[in-house]
Amino acid sequence: MTTQAQPSAGAAARFDKPKAIVGAGLLLLALVVFADASQLPPAPAAGIGPAVGMRFVAGLLGVLGAAHLVTAARRGGTTEATAHETMNWKAVGCVLAGLLALMAVLQLQLGFIAGATLLFIATALGFGERRVLRSAAIGVVLNLLVYAFFAKALSLALPAGPLERLVFG
Repeated sequence: MTTQAQPSAGAAARFDKPKAIVGAGLLLLALVVFADASQLPPAPAAGIGPAVGMRFVAGLLGVLGAAHLVTAARRGGTTEATAHETMNWKAVGCVLAGLLALMAVLQLQLGFIAGATLLFIATALGFGERRVLRSAAIGVVLNLLVYAFFAKALSLALPAGPLERLVFG
């Protein structure tokens, strides 16, 4: 028979407030996006329309918010090491640099796919991926699919650049 280590009384009673705040914020954002989607015009006779994409995003935000709240409530059993973890500023800097690159690419009218691919690469670097060409290839493929979904399936206008015009006409 094995015995389980019991968390200390202080650890079991703890509630992860930052995670709960993020969860509540995500749920609030999901409600705002869903309410905004209801203000969009109805779908055309053939097609799913722009509101479907926003409702899908709202649903994903709701799931993420609920997951954060559940995780915040289950915090018992944490160790002192996790309570004192420091922020990975290099990763945050990589992601912020990717966001700035996306904004610059869009401002220069080089297109959604190029900008979003740079954001994908920067985020991968922030998470420790060092194979930049692999990240670029994955980013281009994923962003081609995202662009095709939004521009063709939902008939929404995303910023088009040379690559978008080459592939989608």
